[in-house]
Amino acid sequence: HLDTLFTPSQPAERAAWLARQGLEPQGYVVFMPGGRAEASRVRADNAFTLQEWETARDYCREYLAQYAEGSDRDAIGLKLGQSLVELKDWAGAAAALREVLARAPKGETEFRARLLLARALAAQGEAAAADQEITLLKSESELYSAQGEVALAEGENLLAQGKDADAAPLLENVPPEWLKTPAVKARVADLLGRVYYRQWKLEDA
Repeated sequence: HLDTLFTPSQPAERAAWLARQGLEPQGYVVFMPGGRAEASRVRADNAFTLQEWETARDYCREYLAQYAEGSDRDAIGLKLGQSLVELKDWAGAAAALREVLARAPKGETEFRARLLLARALAAQGEAAAADQEITLLKSESELYSAQGEVALAEGENLLAQGKDADAAPLLENVPPEWLKTPAVKARVADLLGRVYYRQWKLEDA
């Protein structure tokens, strides 16, 4: 039923291949322009959009393993890094994001990779390294309307070091215009809640 250059010709191998793609054993595959690379990228994009982080991680890795020189490698590498951050695989995220930074040209992809890297480093307790990335981010944050996200990364790094007294005023004084997205607002509220709880300001938390 399915015997192409793209899939195994033996029935058992073909069924196993289809199962890995989430298809029925007797199913057919319509390959999109661009071949397997495009199909792999689309699967990664779909899982990422649905916030299915483990699936997104796996498909991103699949794409990068097969198409390391593909035109979408930096965008997929960034999505891999974010998926790993969401899964709290800090070491894996740092490694993936450093690969993006090693090859991505100056621009928003590079900026976003550095921002995620700062968060991963802070979570691992690598405060000095995180500070270095945050310093670089601050100089470009306005360009990408990401001042709030950079402030959050700085707050996370301070909290990871136990510097609650420094983190609290930083987060409390984030300008409203920096809180443009629900995700940023939620993270500010979460971090402040953690600070207040640790300071026994339970009513504020």
